[in-house]
Amino acid sequence: MGLGEGDLLFSPHTTFSRDDIIYRLRFMKPASSFRSHYAYDNLMYIAAGQIIPAVTGKTWETTFAKKSCCPLA
Repeated sequence: MGLGEGDLLFSPHTTFSRDDIIYRLRFMKPASSFRSHYAYDNLMYIAAGQIIPAVTGKTWETTFAKKSCCPLA
């Protein structure tokens, strides 16, 4: 995917869930072949964030609040 491609899946406000967005990633055409060029994409952070509930069974928000915010208080 090119820079910013797919950002309209979540911005501005959307009714798509994270799972909906990840499902739709498969329909986006890559800008280059795998690992041949660097390509930044915001949607990959959504995909990475979905690893947390898959592994822990807790939401990203709950995990972030517990691990990052609460120790600061």
